[in-house]
Amino acid sequence: MTTYKINYQKYLTGAGILLLEKFKNEWIVILFKDHTKTFADIGGLYESKHGDVKETAKQELKEESRNLFKINNNEILINYLDIKYNSNIYDYYRLYFLNITDIGFKNYGSLPDYKTLFETNRDIIDNNPNYSKSWRETTQIKRFKLIDLLNLVNQDNLYCKDIHGKNHKVRRRIKDIMIEINKLNKFEDLVPPIINKSRISNLDGTITYILY
Repeated sequence: MTTYKINYQKYLTGAGILLLEKFKNEWIVILFKDHTKTFADIGGLYESKHGDVKETAKQELKEESRNLFKINNNEILINYLDIKYNSNIYDYYRLYFLNITDIGFKNYGSLPDYKTLFETNRDIIDNNPNYSKSWRETTQIKRFKLIDLLNLVNQDNLYCKDIHGKNHKVRRRIKDIMIEINKLNKFEDLVPPIINKSRISNLDGTITYILY
């Protein structure tokens, strides 16, 4: 396993991104069903070719969102938590937080329909041999209330209801993330300002929100 050295006491084995939206005074978390068949944040292992873990997170977001989200400026990756990753006391997973709240949709009392766009992109990518296996790891996108995910801290299972009330199994890493968030005095201090985004149509038919 390749690691990114922070100091003599900490190595980062990987990095990811938690996508957040503020809607009706509640925090919403966007999760993706990945190769583990559970819902998780965007993330993966650090590789030396990335140069740093910001690049790892950026690449994982593009691939695991099925080209729905793409970071145009790594400087928006500012706020993060380092999550204990495995039994090695020095290994951590860096999770960045992005606030993609859409002010326009928020004012109209609804949320952007990322589900339809994700599924359209997924079908295009699955039928395009030019995309590698790393682009095909996720199959679904769901929204969860942060307050419901935080209840995982005191549960002995990994099931949580999405915003429509349907139960789904989440990845163990999500519970680990919630444990760390639960330790914070004020979650809002960790959330960055709303980032800018613009929607583009790609030549292959996929739709991408450029985040900057």
